[in-house]
Amino acid sequence: MNATFRHIKITFDLKTFALGLGLILGGFVRLEPVLSAAFPLKDGGLFFTFIDQIQQNQFSLPHAIAYNGLTIPFAYPPLSFYVSAFISSLFNISTIELLKFLPAIFSILTIPVFYFFASTILESERQVCFAVISFALLPTAIDFMIVGGGLPRSLGYVFAILALQQTWRLFTQSHRRHLIWSVFWTGLTILSHPVVAKFLVYSSVLIFLFKGRTRKGFTNLLGIAVGAALLTSPWWLLVISRHGIAPYLNAIQAAPQSWVSYLAVFLFMQTNEPYLHIQGILALFGIFACLNSRKFFLPAWMGSVFLLEPRLVASYAIIPTALLAAAGIDTLVTSMNSKINKDCDISNEYLKPPKENANLTLVSKFMLGFFLIYGLVSAYISAPRQYLSAENIAAMTWIKNHVPAGSNFLVISGINGAGEDYISEWFPALSGSASLATPQGWEWLSSIHFITLWKNHDLLPSCTQNEADCLEYWAIDNQVRFKYVYLDKSSAKMKFLNKSLKEQGYKSVFDNSGVIIFYSAHQ
Repeated sequence: MNATFRHIKITFDLKTFALGLGLILGGFVRLEPVLSAAFPLKDGGLFFTFIDQIQQNQFSLPHAIAYNGLTIPFAYPPLSFYVSAFISSLFNISTIELLKFLPAIFSILTIPVFYFFASTILESERQVCFAVISFALLPTAIDFMIVGGGLPRSLGYVFAILALQQTWRLFTQSHRRHLIWSVFWTGLTILSHPVVAKFLVYSSVLIFLFKGRTRKGFTNLLGIAVGAALLTSPWWLLVISRHGIAPYLNAIQAAPQSWVSYLAVFLFMQTNEPYLHIQGILALFGIFACLNSRKFFLPAWMGSVFLLEPRLVASYAIIPTALLAAAGIDTLVTSMNSKINKDCDISNEYLKPPKENANLTLVSKFMLGFFLIYGLVSAYISAPRQYLSAENIAAMTWIKNHVPAGSNFLVISGINGAGEDYISEWFPALSGSASLATPQGWEWLSSIHFITLWKNHDLLPSCTQNEADCLEYWAIDNQVRFKYVYLDKSSAKMKFLNKSLKEQGYKSVFDNSGVIIFYSAHQ
């Protein structure tokens, strides 16, 4: 009896230690970039506008949002914006500060939530430890979550993982309380982020197919769907009554798929590790180990993400990747201790070593130490650190105070990729004018225009190596007219375009160490 209790205490302490280590290391790599920044990391301007207009509307759901010269139907799941607006009003904290810190705080919360989920589905205590460390240091569990635009995504992930845990318990234990909690957490996920909600839906269906494929299981699955729909109905009924379903159809069609993106399943680089893709390799090894033992849930889960989210696989494969990486490293540790186990077991389905507390070999300890240190370094290096400079903020503030509202600008940031161009995304929110090459917001109005603008955005950075005529050709091709050119001078490649604009008669109306603004009289 005493030996049994000692074993339980050792096991509990090991898991608690892993959770604590995951929180310390994971919290560090999430908070350090935020604390080092003077502004929210990367994007967030559109969501800043959402929060601001919720406050101006006295916390009633706005009918539409004014952003970038557009009137955008407010159809986006609003929970994270209401949480931010409430905190801002209650504690008199600026929205900018909240967009800076809240995404990282929500991302840190995903670590203990994931730990409890892993503890629910993993019978191997050692794998739980490996999984929580893997998740805490997985670059893709950090980089898309702690930026300003990660606010709804990071909150949605907290609720989605809680929902997955309760859904797993529902189909394995079938208690009514698990159904109630599944409905509750699923509803909050739907109210937080649309794509995280989509991920939760097909993940829950997959859990049903593997763990609850009975008449009662189907009834429970239907109960989750109906309950979550009823729970969120005050929001979506109001939105549909105002705008119909057109905004949602546009948003769905604004995410084009390319067959090339499906090749990612063979490259297995979804972890975005900067050098060695160790976690990706371990997850791939975990897949083969489980397939070899004819245990298919986690491989099927990973496959469903690759199939349904090929463009966003890095953001939505993090949970199965961490679990599979834990299975992969556990197999290595087991084999290095000459205890090769051929039986996959997670809830009798994934790798479970015969003796979890067996002493590790010296080589195994060195291997685990290397993985831990490399994981920390990898997460630290790959964490986002870009944010809007003081010079850009000053320039946008000057525009707001000195340029007629709604004026059309070509914002040349030198940043390739519309999704990465945080300067163009923040510009409409802070300046009150329109950035003609910024696609954000159009996905709710016209999927065709959104896709076209998303693709054509990258043609503007190429103009930095050409004459000023390049900008005018871009405007003609996109059937727009501009009066101002906003040039970020932080990149050396802007010098040629800067000189060409001056030579062709563009008048400089603002100039600081980071930004120069030109006025075009002939556009």
